[in-house]
Amino acid sequence: MNKDTLRFFRSSDGAPRAEGDGESARVLAAFLESDLQDDATTTQELLDRLAGREGANEQVDAFVGNAFAVTLDGDTVTLAGLAEDNTQAAMVDLEAMRCAVADWLAFVSDQGPGEPR
Repeated sequence: MNKDTLRFFRSSDGAPRAEGDGESARVLAAFLESDLQDDATTTQELLDRLAGREGANEQVDAFVGNAFAVTLDGDTVTLAGLAEDNTQAAMVDLEAMRCAVADWLAFVSDQGPGEPR
């Protein structure tokens, strides 16, 4: 994601939210909110799946979430919106995706007041 940044915060009703600067970060933020939400177990499962790919020449791996299809191919993760009104798509470096998911896990696991990250 290079210069793209993510910020995490909680809405007034306590729901975890994400915002991103740059197109890839905006798509990744939407994925975190819609597909991982505040589910630490699912987030950890995805983090484990990403970590298991590092340094390995595995075949393409794909799965479908709530709002995005995710394809893991080598060192690239492709996020593609599923709904007709969600045409968002981005390619993210595997390490950047792993870091974002790890940060999201830390954020949703912390039940304190919402603070930008």
